[in-house]
Amino acid sequence: MDIYALKITKNIDQHLFNKFLSFISTHKKNKIIKMVHQADKHRSLLAELLIRFLIQNDLNIKNEQINIKIDQYGKPYLNSALDFHFNISHSGDWIVCVIDKTCVGIDVQEILPIEFIDIVQNFFTKTDYTFITHGDVHNQLKRFYRIWALKESYIKADGRGLALPLESFTFDILNYKDIKILTSNVLKNCYFKEFNIDPTYTMAVCSMHNNFPQKITYIPQYKLVNKYKELVLKGD
Repeated sequence: MDIYALKITKNIDQHLFNKFLSFISTHKKNKIIKMVHQADKHRSLLAELLIRFLIQNDLNIKNEQINIKIDQYGKPYLNSALDFHFNISHSGDWIVCVIDKTCVGIDVQEILPIEFIDIVQNFFTKTDYTFITHGDVHNQLKRFYRIWALKESYIKADGRGLALPLESFTFDILNYKDIKILTSNVLKNCYFKEFNIDPTYTMAVCSMHNNFPQKITYIPQYKLVNKYKELVLKGD
């Protein structure tokens, strides 16, 4: 398993942004174009370019050879390498990605002020509620985002996404290193690990094995942008 993270330091120049759109699928391109906010557009484009950059490096193929499909639940997969599993998430200034040989899920959440009690009561379990509301308000907010990221990583690894109700499972969290999921339909050999990439973010990975990397590989934005600048120059 490999885990990657990219911190967004600035928006891509508009000319390059338009050029870079040609390096992703038509489906993804159309979704990005329809987005209202520029920050969302740039975040989504960089996320797509990142996974393509990693696929090119891992499988030694060209960008135009990458054929990312979407399954019935909306989960992307690589049609030409079914043992190449990946998942990607982005929030705020961070994009994170995990790659493995088995099903895997990842989620990152920026810790922002939010009225979370109603969300927990309506969409989470009673056990979640008890865990989240323990301690002072600041810690409650952090606990809410921790549970949220863990749940997202699980439903993404499972593959069914939000077709799997968030209230159908919960977690037994003894500490940051021992997280167990409680559900009647638990994934076989399902493991979790949280990573601290930024004090104001929470991040979780769900895997079918417990062999998590000790460190995250950080990819500078300029390195990714320069890679696709080279492709632009070749095309021009």
